[in-house]
Amino acid sequence: MTNKIDYQNVPYDFAHCLNDRCTQADNCLRHLAATNSTSIRKFFPIVNPACYPKEGDDCPFFKTQIKKQIALGITKLLDNVPHKMALHLRRKMVAHFGKTLYYRFLRKENELLPEHQNFIKQLFKQNGINEEPVFNSYRESFDW
Repeated sequence: MTNKIDYQNVPYDFAHCLNDRCTQADNCLRHLAATNSTSIRKFFPIVNPACYPKEGDDCPFFKTQIKKQIALGITKLLDNVPHKMALHLRRKMVAHFGKTLYYRFLRKENELLPEHQNFIKQLFKQNGINEEPVFNSYRESFDW
């Protein structure tokens, strides 16, 4: 697992955890955020210590440090698809995501989370397109 984060990327309302005795602390994003906190912020939200689980119990506040692959942009997504099929797929995506979100994806204003990417991948498969959908760019990010 990673043990360092760029603290400037931690969302302002993300709850930190100061429980050093937790058995999951080494793999928990909340604890990682707390150990990497800086003087940039004078205050940040924390998990209430009165709500820490009993020793040996699973923590309900645990957040994994595993990063997700985030995609950005769908401007070239349908370039290699026959025109008629591309129109059909576009209609299906607009129906699923809604017009506003679809166009935000198109203009690279919103990120495509793994669940968005999986929907598009399944849509391709259901319509006989065997090649993987290709988005404009990718990056890895914690699941805050």
